[in-house]
Amino acid sequence: MESYREPQLLRILVRLLKERENPSVAFLCGGSRRSGLGHVYRSLFIASDLRERGIRVSFGSGRRGADMVIIDLPDEVDPATEMSSLSSDSIRVLFDNRGDFREKVDVLIYPDFLPLESAGAKATYIFSGWDYVYPPKNIRLLKGEAVEDIDILIAFGGSDPRSYTRRAVESLIKRTSSFGLNFHVVFGPLNPDYNLFEKRDLPSNLRLYRSLRDLSPLYRISSAVVSSGGLTFAYSVFLEKITVGVPQNDREMARIRYYSSKYSFVDFASSPEEAIQKVVKALEGNKPRRC
Repeated sequence: MESYREPQLLRILVRLLKERENPSVAFLCGGSRRSGLGHVYRSLFIASDLRERGIRVSFGSGRRGADMVIIDLPDEVDPATEMSSLSSDSIRVLFDNRGDFREKVDVLIYPDFLPLESAGAKATYIFSGWDYVYPPKNIRLLKGEAVEDIDILIAFGGSDPRSYTRRAVESLIKRTSSFGLNFHVVFGPLNPDYNLFEKRDLPSNLRLYRSLRDLSPLYRISSAVVSSGGLTFAYSVFLEKITVGVPQNDREMARIRYYSSKYSFVDFASSPEEAIQKVVKALEGNKPRRC
C-alpha cells in the first residue's frame, strides 16, 4: 500500500490559503447517534493540521468572513442549503459523502467506494481514497511500525446505533478466557451501553474504554481490528492490519465490500460475534504484523 505521510488534500488547502492574508478556515460539520461522529472527527483532524501551519480555524461560527469553508455534514443535511449563506469570496471545500453533489465548489472529496456522479468537474480539485478518509497525524505516524503484540481492538464508532459494542462485550465475557488473547473494546461518546458493564467483573484480558478521542495507542499494540464500516475501520485498513468489518448501514456495507475485494487482510462479517471469531482465527498463527 502506498506511503501516505502527508495528505495531498492538506497540501492543496494550504496552497489555496497562501494567497490570503492571515487566512482563516471555518468548519461546518455534524453528527448524531444515527449518523455517527466521523464527520466531526475528520474535521477536527484537518483543523489540527491547519493550526500547525499557522492557519486560524473555527467551528460553526464565523463562516461568513472565513477565507475557506470546509463542509462535512451527515446525509440528512443538505450542503447546498449551507452553501447558500457563504460569501462569494470563500474557498468552498465539500466532503461529498454521497457522491452526488452537483453544484460548483473549489475542492470536492468523495468516498472511493462510491461512483462519483458529479464528476462533471464542478470542482477545481477532486480527491478520493485516503484523502477522503483523512487519517489523523497520530495514525499516519504509525504507518510501517512493527507490531509485536497480537491484541485485538474492537470499536464500532462514536454512536454504534445497533449496539454491536455491547454484543461484542457480552460474547467476550462468556468466551474470552478460551481465546488467550487481549481484547480492547472502545465505547463511543454517544454509546450509552458502557454503563451496563461499568461495575461488572471482567476477565483480565478484556479491557473497556469510553470516549477515547485518540485511538492511536490501541492501534499501536493491536494486530487486528473489529469495527463497523466507518473511519475506525478505514484507519485499520490504512495501517494494513487484519480488519473485519460489520456494517451498520448500506454505506458501510459498500465500504467493507470494496476494501475486502481490494485487500486480502480485510474481511466482512454479518455480526460482531462472527467478526471476533474471524480475527481470532486469523491470529492463531501469532505472527506479528506491520502497521
